Amino acid sequence: MMLPQIGGDTLWVSMYAAYESLSERMKAMIEGLQVLHDGVPTFTPFLLDPATKDGPERLKKMKVEKPGCVHPMVIRHPETGRRALFVSRAYAARVLGVSEIESRHLINMLCDHCEQANFQVRWRWTEGDVAFWDNRCTIHYAANDYGVQDRQMMRVTIKGSRPLGA
Repeated sequence: MMLPQIGGDTLWVSMYAAYESLSERMKAMIEGLQVLHDGVPTFTPFLLDPATKDGPERLKKMKVEKPGCVHPMVIRHPETGRRALFVSRAYAARVLGVSEIESRHLINMLCDHCEQANFQVRWRWTEGDVAFWDNRCTIHYAANDYGVQDRQMMRVTIKGSRPLGA
């Protein structure tokens, strides 16, 4: 773990709380919608940065090995049974079955909603910290507030089940 002297915190959002706070009308509107998730647009600038080792090759491999996939906009957690939103700025590329402008605005509105401070916890890292979270009911963000300092961490991802429709 290499931490910057200032900044570099991680924020997590409870997608349970974000969903539960939506109006009943909004919940009814988004229930059953499907979203194309695709990480390529998010990671392309990083991978095409000349400082990224083997970036273009890694991007080419990502496009082949990690094609976009469709998930429900509202999921039901397979263990808790609770409903949660399943959208993020990094991956939600398009809502299926609606126009481009409706898709873009709906994703942006839901992401704005989720990013409210009352749904968040912010972790200030110290040497030796370990964090566990469930990507099925949270989104996370590394605060980009540390300038050119290094922020390096190790991550292990456990393969799990696909999100269940609500």
